[in-house]
Amino acid sequence: MKAFAKLNPDEQLLADMLAGLERAMKSEQWRDPQFVPHPATWLNAAGWLDEIVLDYSSAELEIIRSYNDALGEQLGAVSESIFVASRAAAIRDFCTLSEKPGFAFKFFPWVRDSVDVPPRAGFDYLISRQGFSAVKGGQHSRKAP
Repeated sequence: MKAFAKLNPDEQLLADMLAGLERAMKSEQWRDPQFVPHPATWLNAAGWLDEIVLDYSSAELEIIRSYNDALGEQLGAVSESIFVASRAAAIRDFCTLSEKPGFAFKFFPWVRDSVDVPPRAGFDYLISRQGFSAVKGGQHSRKAP
């Protein structure tokens, strides 16, 4: 109450705060009650101004589509409509694992054609540093030519 009273919002600020609250409530972070900020903390930090990403970028969607096209049927497709912030961050990290142009789009077809992918593997495993290293390093058996 004190933090709200200190802000003394006019109608426009209150509308902005409520819109920001609606966006924040839809975010992945706020799905876990452990990570929902205390109301006074959120108000004092002007939390309604935080940029909340609720959709994958076009580059992230291209990686998901590349995986779905090559391995989605075999390992399970990744939904483009369910945004997961940690997955988006992992996709961005995955794109830094090689300096070869277009490697991210060549990787999934190569995995499909060359590697016997273990049953526990899926998109999140393959784009992780551990999974990428295991697959590229030959720790998973190769398909017979």
